[in-house]
Amino acid sequence: TRAETGPEVVAAASQVWVDVQLTDFPARARVLADEVFWARPEVLGLQEVTLYRSGDPLVCAGEASPSEPVATDPELDFLAILQEELRRRGLRYEVAAQVTTMDAELCILDALRGGELRDLRYTDRDLLLVRKDVRWRDPTLPPGQPIPGFVPAPVEPGPGDRNGGVYAVA
Repeated sequence: TRAETGPEVVAAASQVWVDVQLTDFPARARVLADEVFWARPEVLGLQEVTLYRSGDPLVCAGEASPSEPVATDPELDFLAILQEELRRRGLRYEVAAQVTTMDAELCILDALRGGELRDLRYTDRDLLLVRKDVRWRDPTLPPGQPIPGFVPAPVEPGPGDRNGGVYAVA
């Protein structure tokens, strides 16, 4: 755990969190929602729809593993922010498929909280959103049924994952 919480790792993770704040996703979501409003697509395919959560510094203290994240306090949810911007424009999209591609937690010095030591959880999701007025069929396959031409990657499903998977080869 020394490598997971060493000063270089904490400094790098802390800087990433500052950079995330500087990208101002809420402002970017407004622009994305405007584009969706004018195009009115039936389906949106989205990558890197990140959810950031924080929690007590358990990884920092060596009491938790980065690969078994436990932080639950919402900090920044790209999906919720985008869906709210879409709703403000009278558009309703529902999640038809969700795949978690990464879920990890690192120790940071949180500049937003005066340099407080916190765990920051990074959950990366890929999604398909379908416009509410579009009729679609849930494509969920029975467990274990292979998809021709695809090899599942060794990634466990995350919370809320459905109708898809992470594939190593197509």
